Amino acid sequence: MCEAQILRLKKENDELKEELQFLKTFPTLAQGMRGQALVARIEGSVTTGYGCSYDLVINGGARLEVKNSHVNTPNRSSTRRWSWSNLLGSPKKRKDYDFLVLIGKRDERFSYYQDNSPYVFFLLPHREVPNIVTAPNAPSGMCTLSTNLDGTRAPKSQLLKNRLVSWRKLEESLALEVAAGRRPVGEKV
Repeated sequence: MCEAQILRLKKENDELKEELQFLKTFPTLAQGMRGQALVARIEGSVTTGYGCSYDLVINGGARLEVKNSHVNTPNRSSTRRWSWSNLLGSPKKRKDYDFLVLIGKRDERFSYYQDNSPYVFFLLPHREVPNIVTAPNAPSGMCTLSTNLDGTRAPKSQLLKNRLVSWRKLEESLALEVAAGRRPVGEKV
């Protein structure tokens, strides 16, 4: 390896260390980026820039907002849940998307559907998002959901349970709309 290659690799290594330190400092940003990168694997998707009111555009014009959550254990309880925030945007800058994709890290205690994905996915049209907001006083919109979907009884939880999709179904649902040349839902609240 020549001197120039070594210098280039050292510079690249330093840049990666800086980026890693930044992502460690802002873990929720890193978590969101993981969810967005996962959904961006769908054929025909394009990520948007920072500050846009949605995360991805799928061929055909469907605008997607993607939120990711790890499994939270509140107050050392045996109950575990997912939490997603900023579903609606701020009061001054509302989010404008067609579909919301919620991603949750799989809780290995429960069976969600027959696949080996480490995540569970919920696919909702924008018009249904206000119906799942669990903190109505939070203007940006927050949603929490028990990882035990069979134990959920609240209407908000039932709605989300009905929107549970496998990775394959998520891809198929969006691909059908792309093939039809239209947005998946397109209705706004």
